[in-house]
Amino acid sequence: MKEHIDQIRGLVGKDALLIPCAYKSKQPIGTWKNKTAEDMSDPQHLAKLYKAGNVAVVLGKVSNGLVSIDFDDDSALTNFIRSNPAIWDTLTTKGKRGANLWYRMTGNFPSLFKMEGEGTGEFRSDGAYTLIHGKHPDGVDYKVINKAPIVSVCYEDIVFPDGSDTEYTAVTEYTEVTELTETNRSGRRDGEEAGLTDPESFVINYLPSKNGTNHDCLFKLARHCKTLEQKSGTSATLDELYDVLDCWHTRAVPYLRKRKSKEEYLDEFLTAYDCANHPDIDVLETAMERVRNQPLPPEASCRLITSPKCKQLVGLCYHLSEQSFTGVFFLSCRKAQELLGIPGYGTANKWLRLLERIGILKIHERGSPKTNKANRYTYVSSSY
Repeated sequence: MKEHIDQIRGLVGKDALLIPCAYKSKQPIGTWKNKTAEDMSDPQHLAKLYKAGNVAVVLGKVSNGLVSIDFDDDSALTNFIRSNPAIWDTLTTKGKRGANLWYRMTGNFPSLFKMEGEGTGEFRSDGAYTLIHGKHPDGVDYKVINKAPIVSVCYEDIVFPDGSDTEYTAVTEYTEVTELTETNRSGRRDGEEAGLTDPESFVINYLPSKNGTNHDCLFKLARHCKTLEQKSGTSATLDELYDVLDCWHTRAVPYLRKRKSKEEYLDEFLTAYDCANHPDIDVLETAMERVRNQPLPPEASCRLITSPKCKQLVGLCYHLSEQSFTGVFFLSCRKAQELLGIPGYGTANKWLRLLERIGILKIHERGSPKTNKANRYTYVSSSY
């Protein structure tokens, strides 16, 4: 909703850049590295913020010198406050542990760096962002614990632990991803963290246990690879996908077809990878959780839709689309009726057809009783 974005901007300033992130995730929705504070006047960018489950603030020069100092635990925060009594009363937010103190830098300041000491934290500025609204991946809400004005301070006046002035680009365990880039199968930039670098750690979960299950195992393995990519913010290279298949192929030997070459299995795996639409989670359960806990998307406010259950159906479709790697999702009228408690699957079918007619849904592939498949949809965002 617009209200929570206005509240965030009231806390961090109208000159700060906000970006949308997936619900219960630190993963931004779309690209953000080339955006500026001017995008906060772009209706399309604002529309994405209004319906995003999580919201982050981009830090550094792009947000007029706004930074956050992240502390991984309470003791590190307490030590910092004791060392900086004049500047502790500033905007403070919290995720699962520790806290973030927010400051506006006057003059020059360094890029992102990790503070010295085990469990201390990091100084976040250029190239970083901090979550401020939504739900942490572990289920707790991001919240404001000190609603104070942001203190303006000169970097040289801040007292850090000794040695805490080395810039770095690594991702620490308890902090937001600080550097996400668009990649493709041709490769990634040096220093980017990959999601598929240790196939032995997950391939074992997708090995066949009897004859005739190779195809199903390969599809589930491919879908897991897509999930790892989504979590790490990178795309696999062709070499990495081959390493995954090679690891699987070596361990699946007892159940491989003797007349089928490794190249054929590689082709089958890559085809499954290209066809995988959803992460390996319970997509329907996750979508329903988001319908219950997040504001409904703007399309649910269309004046043609008045029933609360039908509005929830719009939200369900939106979140199913958001979880899809391609934006395509399937939903049967019976499943919609079951999940939302709609009075009869016939009503659910009419409502889905209505959403298609008024332009909120678009048929990607029509199902039928003969194929035993539900309709495949794409969700169309509009301004109402």
